Amino acid sequence: LGEVAVRGPNVMRGYFDRPKKRSEGGTRISGEWLMTGDLGYIADGELFIVARKVATLETEDGRRLFCHPMEDVIQRVDGVRAGSAVVFQPAHDEIAVAVEIQSGAEEDEIVAMIRSRLLRHFQLEPSSVHCISPQSIPRSATGKVRRHLVERFYELGQLDRRARSQDFDGVRRILQRSRHQALKLGQTVVAGVKGFWKKDD
Repeated sequence: LGEVAVRGPNVMRGYFDRPKKRSEGGTRISGEWLMTGDLGYIADGELFIVARKVATLETEDGRRLFCHPMEDVIQRVDGVRAGSAVVFQPAHDEIAVAVEIQSGAEEDEIVAMIRSRLLRHFQLEPSSVHCISPQSIPRSATGKVRRHLVERFYELGQLDRRARSQDFDGVRRILQRSRHQALKLGQTVVAGVKGFWKKDD
């Protein structure tokens, strides 16, 4: 099992206007290779993709576990919202679970059931299990969990969106940064269009 790398004339050379940028999922350029951030293996001449590197974790006894099977088991617990379970590793010796729970659900019962199922199916005892309100888990535009943001919010003590909504300064900084990036992109596009017309003349 290893990271899938590809190369060829059809592979991108970098991200637009940000050649050194690394994607959230671990995709990056290494020389002439595009490191995809995917884990896979080759059998009988065919490539089989297993998981994203960021969706795996390593236990203290050296086992590599995949997050998606564990999350599938967790979200079948009564009271956990469908598709709203995240297993992540904020530190080498720490494995955490975050779940969005339904209104009126008993948190203690949910936590106990999650721990029981992870132990039974994966021989895993998580360091912590966090029950959070709906729409707290950050997602991409396509609905994928943004694990790096989950870890970041965990470090800040803001896994629950209600804790984040009180951080007005943080929201303001994010909006300002987004506005600056939009302006910079607009200037780059305008400069490119002007350069195109000059060449045409």
